[in-house]
Amino acid sequence: QRGTGEMTDLAKKLFGEASSDRGAVIKDYMTATTMKGDAHKGQAVFSTICVACHRHGTLGVDVGPPLSDVKVKPPEGLLSDILDPNRMFEARWSAYQIDLNDGRTLSGLIENENSDSVVLAMMGGTKETLRRGDIKEMKSLDRSLMPVGLEAGINKEQMADLLAFLLGK
Repeated sequence: QRGTGEMTDLAKKLFGEASSDRGAVIKDYMTATTMKGDAHKGQAVFSTICVACHRHGTLGVDVGPPLSDVKVKPPEGLLSDILDPNRMFEARWSAYQIDLNDGRTLSGLIENENSDSVVLAMMGGTKETLRRGDIKEMKSLDRSLMPVGLEAGINKEQMADLLAFLLGK
């Protein structure tokens, strides 16, 4: 299991340091929305990066929000969602950090909970049922589980391809 710090370090290794100015990144990548993308190549981008948390058709896992409604979004809105995942995420998709009595720290989305246990869905589709008595602290991180900085691993052409795949073009 990976802790929150490890996931942050992994995201930095994969995607590099994220620009703190999400608006500038979105503006810079906006040209991808007018480029003719290749959906087949976009499927490869999705399969490399997005499948750890999202399902699209038969690809990926159900951890993050479903992508069934993306085909009705304008490309500009979808681009913004990808590059600035914390801008308009719903509270039910907030990442949680759970510190356990055994010293482990886990992060993910609360899939289910009751008075006895919490089911945590983590990147990659791993799910763990945690007994409430084993939880030292549980807190919402008030942000998406999706890392910012994807632009460091996806150039504009690849983004155009990913948009074509997600939008079914």
